[in-house]
Amino acid sequence: MDFIKNALRNAAEDYAHEMGVPRAVFNHIFPLDDENGNEYDPPTPPNEMHIPDSQQQHYGPTVYGQDGEEKQPLHYRLSQATGKRKAVLVGCNYPGTTASLEGCVNDVFNIKRFLIEHFGYEERNIRVLTDSESSHGEIGEALPTRSNIVGYIRWLVEDAEPDDSLFFHFSGHGRQVTLLSFFWFGCRSSIVIFSNQKDLDGDEYDGMDESICPTDYETAGVLVDDELHDILVKPLPEGAGLTALFDSCHSGSVLDLPWTYETSGAIKEPDDLQGEAEDEAVAIDAHQKRFKWSPADVISLSGCRDSQTSADAQFGGLPSGALSYAFIRAFAKFPQMTYAQLLKTILNELRGKFDQKPQLSSSHPIDMDMLFVQ
Repeated sequence: MDFIKNALRNAAEDYAHEMGVPRAVFNHIFPLDDENGNEYDPPTPPNEMHIPDSQQQHYGPTVYGQDGEEKQPLHYRLSQATGKRKAVLVGCNYPGTTASLEGCVNDVFNIKRFLIEHFGYEERNIRVLTDSESSHGEIGEALPTRSNIVGYIRWLVEDAEPDDSLFFHFSGHGRQVTLLSFFWFGCRSSIVIFSNQKDLDGDEYDGMDESICPTDYETAGVLVDDELHDILVKPLPEGAGLTALFDSCHSGSVLDLPWTYETSGAIKEPDDLQGEAEDEAVAIDAHQKRFKWSPADVISLSGCRDSQTSADAQFGGLPSGALSYAFIRAFAKFPQMTYAQLLKTILNELRGKFDQKPQLSSSHPIDMDMLFVQ
């Protein structure tokens, strides 16, 4: 059967090539063993590596039902990654502008090959949006305009089911929505000069919303974290898995997820779930509204904290984003890792080159000794 599938695939590629469609190129833009890579010991294994539990998990304040039974209404279920796999990869180089970047399109094609080779995604279930060619001449199927990004995200989540594995990757400019922002060359930082828009719904600790910049941000506007959450996270059913990778500046909380972790452990937890609440039912309702509670299994990896910038740099002689590069190199070295090991390995890859500190955010409390599955 594999022989027949390969023969049919090759015949289809030959036909497409004859019709003028370029062949897919799956060479990594940077060599995984290039001399720029850091050398370090393998990440310390946990005393016990945990496999994602298939049962519904509960957390938060305890309330009493009409029958007098105690229960915790806040719940989620971890994805077992046994369902379908879909991905949307967005790379914005902003060509022809004063804020142009070089490595973002390379990033998405590197991630595309990584998903196919490492996690078993099928090419037909991966959508790539770019505004220019990669260093190998690859180009996406559509421009990463604001409208297209929203439309492709809806395609990603529209038929999501429990135990599906969804992947969203954005490589480009990010910014905090605040009074005054500047573009700094060499980083994927803010590029809109004036904005008087503060935190839209009071859910940000720093009072500012984070956003990503589509290729047409100047005319169509940015995508703020509140909207990203509404279209990417909110539609997901219980047990559906989403991993989002943001290689952009100010991206620490760009999906508005309530839990945030670094290599040292949890650095942000919902404060309204800590301690005893006078009215647990009110506390739960307020939590669901403020922190956008989700029963799905959502993980977001960002290149830096909200206050930091993310680098666009050279790896192996070709441009790439620091997080995308480190993420792929981490799994190339250590194919199976826990969340804690993954963060530590990414940090080791960046150490000595960049000041940015990667973060992991989640829609639910997470066991950092749990195996990363996708």
